[in-house]
Amino acid sequence: MDGRINHSSSLARTRSLSSLREKAVYDVQPTTEPANLMATIFWIAASLLESDYEYEYLLALRLLNKLLIHLPLDKSESREKIENVQSKLKWNNFPGLQQLFLKGFTSVSTQEMTVHLLSKLISVSKHTLVDPSQLSGFPLNILCLLPHLIQHFDSPTQFCKETASRIAKVCAEEKCPTLVNLAHMMSLYSTHAYSRDCSNWINVVCRYLHDSFSDTTFSLVTYLAEVNLPP
Repeated sequence: MDGRINHSSSLARTRSLSSLREKAVYDVQPTTEPANLMATIFWIAASLLESDYEYEYLLALRLLNKLLIHLPLDKSESREKIENVQSKLKWNNFPGLQQLFLKGFTSVSTQEMTVHLLSKLISVSKHTLVDPSQLSGFPLNILCLLPHLIQHFDSPTQFCKETASRIAKVCAEEKCPTLVNLAHMMSLYSTHAYSRDCSNWINVVCRYLHDSFSDTTFSLVTYLAEVNLPP
């Protein structure tokens, strides 16, 4: 093993790290303000997510996991700081955090951190920092997190309960009938109050998910199937 992460061509690099270092990061003016400094480090970590080397990719995940505690994306002031730095980077084809995180599913050693970071993106999954298209971020996020929720269905961890609760909150805010139903199913999961078995819960959740995002679910599932998951 050479320490590289194997992933499909659809998750190939969008910009070389060397180019980003030479033309972008060093263009940002130094600052002593902590929030601005963290925003700059955020983009350095984001650029490392394009690395083909597992140890660099895992380092980036860990760094972003810590940064997002102090620079939460659901706060407008945090996004403003990050976007201000982004405007100086000239990273015009930035694919969004979500797509860069998906590569983490291709290695056992990066899967757990990837799941935790994707959970942090639930409330901002429609934002351009997460999904530049602003079309598929939320349903793709649910599809990525669903296997983890299913795995712990009989005895959900606190993380699983919080994740389901976050999904439920976003669904409820949409005020769409099928998403309201999906919100109810996720709320039942978060309180461990669903009275039927896991298979039934999966069937109902998948039906509501497809009904809510019928234009994109097939292509998203196909896209995820192209990711080479470890055995």
